[in-house]
Amino acid sequence: MRIFAVVGCALLLAACGGSSASSPQGGGASKPGKPAKLPPESTTYYLGTSQASGADGTPFGPPQPALVERIVKPAHKTIIETVLVDSRMLTTTLTQSQRPHVFEAIDEIASFTGTLTYEGPMWAFTRWHYDIILADGKGRIEGFAEIKLDRLHIEKFFVGPGGERQVRIVEDLKKITRSAFEAKRTELTGGQ
Repeated sequence: MRIFAVVGCALLLAACGGSSASSPQGGGASKPGKPAKLPPESTTYYLGTSQASGADGTPFGPPQPALVERIVKPAHKTIIETVLVDSRMLTTTLTQSQRPHVFEAIDEIASFTGTLTYEGPMWAFTRWHYDIILADGKGRIEGFAEIKLDRLHIEKFFVGPGGERQVRIVEDLKKITRSAFEAKRTELTGGQ
C-alpha cells in the first residue's frame, strides 16, 4: 500500500511547474523606475501516461493515465496545478519565493512540501527540478521536468530515508485543448 501512496504523491507533482507554450516569453523589458510588465494569466492542459517502476526498472503494472491542468498567474506569483491522482483531481499550489526561479509547493491534502526550481525565461519556464519532502517523513521526491514544443516529460524518484532511490516515475504528456481535458476528466473521475 505504501508504494501506491508514494506513486500517488508523485503523480500529484506530475507537472507542477512551467508555463504554457502559449504564454509570452518572460515579463518584458522594464524602463528605469518602472516594473517589468508581467505576462497575462494562462491555462494549459496535458494528457498522457505515467509509469512507475522499481529501482531495478520493473514496472508496477501498466502505465496509468496522466491528466494536468496548469494555471500560471504571474500577477499573483503562483502556478496552480490540478492533476489526476487515483481517479480524482487534486490541486498543488506553487508560490514564488524571494528567489524568483524558486517556488514553494504544497498540495491541498498536505501530503508534501518543498520547492521547484525553474530554468528558462521568467514565467515561460522550460525545465524545473523537484525537491519535495513527504509529510509522513518516509522520504522525498526528486527529479526534473522539461517542456519541448507541445510535450511535457517528467522523471521523478521516490528517495527513501536512507537516500536510496526506490521508485522511478516517468510521465510523458502532450498538450490538449480545454474541451479534450474536460471530456477526459469526466471520463477518468466520473464527473468530479
